[in-house]
Amino acid sequence: MNGSNIPKTKTKNEKPPNKLFVVAILAALMLTLLVSMVVPGNGFVPGDAKSHFETAARDAQKGMLKEEVLELEKAVSLDPKFIPAYGPLGLCYMAEKSYGKAAWAFRFATVLEPQNPANFLNLGIASLQAGRPKDALSALDNAARLPSADPAFYQTLAQAYSAAGDSKHAKIFGQKSRLIRKNPLAGGQGPSPAGNPPS
Repeated sequence: MNGSNIPKTKTKNEKPPNKLFVVAILAALMLTLLVSMVVPGNGFVPGDAKSHFETAARDAQKGMLKEEVLELEKAVSLDPKFIPAYGPLGLCYMAEKSYGKAAWAFRFATVLEPQNPANFLNLGIASLQAGRPKDALSALDNAARLPSADPAFYQTLAQAYSAAGDSKHAKIFGQKSRLIRKNPLAGGQGPSPAGNPPS
């Protein structure tokens, strides 16, 4: 006798399973599967931030911007304090014209590396592009307070001040750039007294 001949009986109070209960069971199964994939020793071990950063660098050399962004995003999600990833991530976002995201990345860079004037300069430029001139001027002011011996830094700072509508500081830092180009020993001492950014 095969099982198909067995009559199916329904009890009087039998109801179909609750849809919410079924969804909860499926969610629990998916969560279990995800945990088993991420926990070391269960078959899948996520890469560390450095390996994703290195992959991003290879992607950059190949001109693969989207892949580079994904790898850098993975790096900072695995280690939010992984300083080397934020600058390149911000630059990638700038290349994609995602200026709000770029400002976010550069803001993290300024928190993690507050003595690097390039982080503040990039934050200022991204904020300008994102349409936030007050944030841009604040970042540029912070950049201007930090020393740099690079004339290109001061030239870019001058251009950013000009774009933000501050012609006084644009002129001051443009002059500083030219001074450093003529005399490299003049750089690295921060802005001149006349070039102090507004407080």
